[in-house]
Amino acid sequence: MLAAAICCSWNAGEAAKIRIDAPSNGSYVLPSVNVAFGIVVADAKEAEQVLRERQVCVEIVSLYFDRRRVGCVSVESNTVNMNRMPYGEHRIHLCLAEKNVVDVPSCARVFVRVTPLLPAFTPATKAQCSPRAPRAECTATLPSVSVCVLVHRGGDAFAKAAASWHESGLLRGASETLVFLQEWPLDLDDEMARVRHTDVADARISRLPEAYGMNVIGSREQLGISGALERLVRAARSDIILFLEEDFGAYSDAEMAAERLQAAVRAVACGDVDVVKLRHRKRPGLPFYPYVWRGREASMLSIDTPYVSNHSALEVVHWMDEPPFPREVLWKCAESLTCAFSTHAGWSNNPFVARRQFLREHVLPAASADWTTTIEGALNLSPHLWDDKCFVLAQGEGIFTHADTDRGIVDQSPYENPWDANGAVARRRRSIDDWAAQ
Repeated sequence: MLAAAICCSWNAGEAAKIRIDAPSNGSYVLPSVNVAFGIVVADAKEAEQVLRERQVCVEIVSLYFDRRRVGCVSVESNTVNMNRMPYGEHRIHLCLAEKNVVDVPSCARVFVRVTPLLPAFTPATKAQCSPRAPRAECTATLPSVSVCVLVHRGGDAFAKAAASWHESGLLRGASETLVFLQEWPLDLDDEMARVRHTDVADARISRLPEAYGMNVIGSREQLGISGALERLVRAARSDIILFLEEDFGAYSDAEMAAERLQAAVRAVACGDVDVVKLRHRKRPGLPFYPYVWRGREASMLSIDTPYVSNHSALEVVHWMDEPPFPREVLWKCAESLTCAFSTHAGWSNNPFVARRQFLREHVLPAASADWTTTIEGALNLSPHLWDDKCFVLAQGEGIFTHADTDRGIVDQSPYENPWDANGAVARRRRSIDDWAAQ
């Protein structure tokens, strides 16, 4: 929209200004972002010339990727459309520029938070998490467990992991072992129909011993982690879910694995915690991004990184028996676990135990809307879906070690070092500082 303005201060030679009409600064937006703008001209007589000689160019500044020049649109469009925006906080620049001229006479900026699901409302103040009341002695019968496994490659790593699950007794102790097979070329009328793993004409799983007793569901397409988790949770018959990816083997022996799994199940079933993380505390395997915080633990509660640094606070127990955090950050809780609220413990697709109902209510809605199909960014970068919910997560001694023997370490880890002064994270921070100073 073009308008003549008498309200604005004008620089010498400045003929037009741009303003952003929507979204408002600091608001949540979906990954398909529409930024509405208007043009204000100093002299209405010049409106036609402004339309003819100027265009609106778009740039995004973010901690999650390098500064991006998206492109330019005509002044008449009144809207800039951006699709598949990454989750998290981004700063969008709209600049009114003369065509084929480098100088930019007028810019408007807006700060947005991209999320898979919009909040019903934005609270005026940040949520304050309160400890749960101590429970009475929980004597409920230990519920059954569905072991839910995501398989894509089905290579050497999966074969070794499955053998370790069998040897540790985890599969025998579960009510069922349900495997989701990505890109499975079998058509079934019922998408939830189960096939015994030895009857599946797919070498990724049919070669495993019959004693493993796995049932298979799957999809002809690649659904990513989000789609696979959704199908597994819908198909599971037990109230408690143990989720595993194909390259996490059981490090513990049978007696210890059973004991640790029972403790995790009991903590979740009794309502002490919402999620118990089961990656091995002392032998998590590599890559393990939280290790970048070793020796810098105190900084993680204040520094800003692409991975929401405060979400790694619970992970410090992997290398410290007594982390240097106050009780409102980490505390000892049921079953000899260490607990944290979701403000200081991020969602992870690493091995975990949780109630099926919790996943249905709080994880699957975001997973279903997540265009990246990875879940982690969709939840961890959306405070209204994670931090503000004050979920309780726990870490104990753990059971599972990551060992992807099918790929090299470099191919497995997308993480960047936030401490490298010349690295990508530092470069992006400088861009954000420059943005704030304008």
